[in-house]
Amino acid sequence: MVNSDVLLDVDSQELLHRVRLEQGVLQQMHWDIQASGVLIPSNVADRLEKKWSQLLKMQSVIPLSIDTSPILFAEEVASSAKYIEGMTKQITVNAYERNQTARLACLRYCGFDCAVCGFNFRQIYGELGQDFIHVHHLVPLSEIAQEYLLDAINDLRPVCPNCHAMLHKRNPPFSISELKDILSAQKNKAKS
Repeated sequence: MVNSDVLLDVDSQELLHRVRLEQGVLQQMHWDIQASGVLIPSNVADRLEKKWSQLLKMQSVIPLSIDTSPILFAEEVASSAKYIEGMTKQITVNAYERNQTARLACLRYCGFDCAVCGFNFRQIYGELGQDFIHVHHLVPLSEIAQEYLLDAINDLRPVCPNCHAMLHKRNPPFSISELKDILSAQKNKAKS
């Protein structure tokens, strides 16, 4: 059984466009996050629910069903539970071209250690991890929103995928030094 609020016909019904997600308390969220399991703060979730309800009322749409079951943690889910995944959907996004030569120049200069946590895939995974690391733009391409001359040494940093995701958990992204401070504080907490 699939529970959903409502199914909209994208060809004939208005959707909750991104512009509406960049107003008021909703602009606290970074809606372009590239990770799963992102927690939406309750005040943002409440506002999002209100926006969704307003959209449905404007279109005179009646919800199909409402899933009021509690959120379960992984250890609470029955082992026989089945879930549907793999549905395809069409998404339109802006994709910003990355310059692979600039990436390589950054890595030649900075190396393959994460600029935040120091993780090195080669050291941990051997040959499998050879030359693997993400490269982070210190100023997001979406902020620049146009072609520009990139300085690979000053504009890019190597980061592991986990730290890259954490950098982008807010909008604007955390700086590398901010995330290093957070990581250091957490390590110090764990020691005490």
